[in-house]
Amino acid sequence: MPLFDRIIESTCDIVEDLAEDIAEFADDSFHAVEDFLTSPIQHTVETVEDLSEATVYLAKSNPVGSTIEGVIDSFRDAITEPERGSVLYTDLLFGMMEHSGIYIGNNRIVELNSQGEVSIVTPSEFISGGTGINIYVSCIDENPIGCEVTAQRAERMVGTKKNYHLLNDNCHIFCSGCLTGDFNNNETFLWMLQQNAQELLNANTWRIWDVDLS
Repeated sequence: MPLFDRIIESTCDIVEDLAEDIAEFADDSFHAVEDFLTSPIQHTVETVEDLSEATVYLAKSNPVGSTIEGVIDSFRDAITEPERGSVLYTDLLFGMMEHSGIYIGNNRIVELNSQGEVSIVTPSEFISGGTGINIYVSCIDENPIGCEVTAQRAERMVGTKKNYHLLNDNCHIFCSGCLTGDFNNNETFLWMLQQNAQELLNANTWRIWDVDLS
C-alpha cells in the first residue's frame, strides 16, 4: 500500500477511535451527573476523580488531545539541557504526527529515521524535515528526567538498520524499546511512548529544550 494511502488509513482509524473515546467520555459524564443528583454527598468526591481521570485519558490518547497538550507544554518554562536517557519529541505534521528520540548527552540524540537507520544527530538535524520548531523533553515537574540504561540501549543500537514502517516499526516503537528493552513492542503513537515514560521515568510534564536550532 502506498505511503499516502497508509497515512490516510491511519488517520481514519485515529478519528474513529477518537469518536469512540468521546462517546464513552460523554456516557461516563452522564452517569456521573446522574449519580451526583441521586446522592450528592456520597458521590461528589468519586465523581470528580472519575471525570478527572477520563479527561486526562482523553487528552493523551489521540492526536487532537496531543496537540492541545503540546500547546500547554509550550507555555511551561524551558529547560537548559535534558538528562542522559531523556525522551525527546518534536512535531512532524502539525500535531498529527511526531518524531521522537533519546538524548545521550553533549547535544546528541539517537533517532530512528524514515530510512530505517539508527543514528546520532544534532538537535537541528532532529527537527529537520518536520513542522516542529521546538524539542520537548521528558520531565518531572520543572526538572528533566532520563535513565542511563535507556541511553545505553540507544547507543548500542546506533549503526543498526531496521525495516522502518510508519505504523509497525517507527521512531516511537524504537524509543519505547530503549525505555523497556523490548524493541518488538507495539507502542506506535507518541501518547503510548509518553505513558511508558510516565511509568518508567515518572515523567509528568514535557518541557521545551532551550537549545540553539540554527
